[in-house]
Amino acid sequence: MKQKLLSRLLLSLALCLPSALAAQTVTGTVTDSETGETLPGANVRTLDGTNAAVTDMDGNYSIKAAAKDQLVFSYVGYQSKTLTVPAGMRLNVKLDSNDKVRLRHTEESRPHRRSSRS
Repeated sequence: MKQKLLSRLLLSLALCLPSALAAQTVTGTVTDSETGETLPGANVRTLDGTNAAVTDMDGNYSIKAAAKDQLVFSYVGYQSKTLTVPAGMRLNVKLDSNDKVRLRHTEESRPHRRSSRS
């Protein structure tokens, strides 16, 4: 009797496991990290390139991906970002503009000058 119950339990798990690992719909919003403005037309794709989407006029996207998949977010004039899909299937993303990244790099690489007055 226990053997039969265990067999049925294992069979049920084997049938449910593939659907649990299958791709689900991931949704979210892509925004500018400084202003909070939405980024319409931003690209969202799985790292392996099997699925892709573009944000709508409100910066919202919807893409098929499994939990733990990696998504790549990109937008013209902004630094791309790669993130892992969370279990909750909602992923809001803030992208840094290239100007902000360039400014940060310039400030870090600028040598400190001392003024010498005689």
